[in-house]
This record gives sequence, C-alpha cells and structure tokens, in this order.
Amino acid sequence: MCPHSADSSKPGDNPTVIRSTQINSRSVTDYSLVEIQDWKMNKKLSTQDMVSSNVVPFAMLVANIVIGSVYLNDCPRQPYIPIYLIVLGAMGVVPVFSSCCCLISTPDSTSSLKVLCNICSGLVSLFLLCWFICGNVWIYSIYQPNYNKNIPNYNQTLINNLYCNRTLYLFAFWSNILAYLILLGLCVVLCCGCCCGLAISACIGCSKAESVQIGDKSSPEEVIM
Repeated sequence: MCPHSADSSKPGDNPTVIRSTQINSRSVTDYSLVEIQDWKMNKKLSTQDMVSSNVVPFAMLVANIVIGSVYLNDCPRQPYIPIYLIVLGAMGVVPVFSSCCCLISTPDSTSSLKVLCNICSGLVSLFLLCWFICGNVWIYSIYQPNYNKNIPNYNQTLINNLYCNRTLYLFAFWSNILAYLILLGLCVVLCCGCCCGLAISACIGCSKAESVQIGDKSSPEEVIM
C-alpha cells in the first residue's frame, strides 16, 4: 500500500472544496446583482424626484429666455432687462444639468464627477446671485415706465419717455417678486426648523436633568441596604 495514496488527490479535485467555491462565487454574484438592482432603483427614484421638483423652475427659466428673446429690442428705457432675462434663464439651467450629471455616475465611479458638479453649481449660483442683484436695479429703477411707444408722456423728461414693452417689464417685475417670496418662504421654513430643533433639544435636556435629580434623591436607607 502506497503511503501517499490518501493524499494523492489535489485540493482542486476535492468535491468539498469545489462545492464551497461554487457557493462562495454564487453568493458574491448574487450580492453584486442585488447591489446593482438596488442602485438602479435608487437612481430611478432620485431621477423622478429631481424631475418632479425641477419642472416649475425649469419652465420659468425657459420662459425667461423666450420672453427676453422675443422682446429683445422692445425696451429702450432699459435695454438690459431683456438681456437680464436671457442670461438668467440660460445660466439657471446649468445647476439642473449638473444634478443630472451627478445622477448618471455609477456606484463604482469616483467622486471626482460629483466634486466637479458641486464646484460648477457653486460658481453658477454665485454668478446668478450677482446677476439677480443687477436685475433688481435695472427693473425697479425705472418703475413705472411708459408702455406705449407711440404715445409719449409729456409730463416726464425725454429719457423717461423711452418706452418699455408691458409684457416684458411686467414679466421681469413679477418674476423677481416671486423669487423674493420663495426666498422668504425658505427662510421661514429654516427658522421654524431651527426653533423646533432647539425646543426638542431643550426638552430632552430637561428630561435628562430631572432623571438625574430623581436618581440623586434616593433615601439613605436604600443606599445603606
């Protein structure tokens, strides 16, 4: 009898090893498939949420571009108003596309794309803030302009007699008012959230202090026993 006959089989030929290897490979494959399916589902839900939350802002940005382009030469009183609307609409679309690019990234991709999207969105947001301030100056400084280019107002000076299209001016005027209302609403919600958080923290702190005081008021007999 050969002394090495019991160990002559290779590790790869062992049925137990082959079975365990197949089970491990199957579990890894199943896990990777489940992970990919979960990522696809989360990506689909995130895309739907992003689209539903950006429909109205995107429509407003497109309306800015359309109104500014149609009435580009119809406001001699302040020719920067249609340019303001066009630039505001064109640059306002950039953050939306940046968020879309972040959703396109796969779970195995690096975070460099997200960092680039965040930097781009931050720079565009800073530019839009400065541009919004300029637009406020251009719009509200001529309130209320002459809307009819064929009927000048003789009670005003020659510069103020320059007209501005009613649709263009009122659209820009109320768009900025709507932006102020949205900012005010966000500030109110943020303040309410901060107040609620402080109130909850204070209640939790008071409850903990009361529990500590109740624990310290235990009788000396109980402590001795």
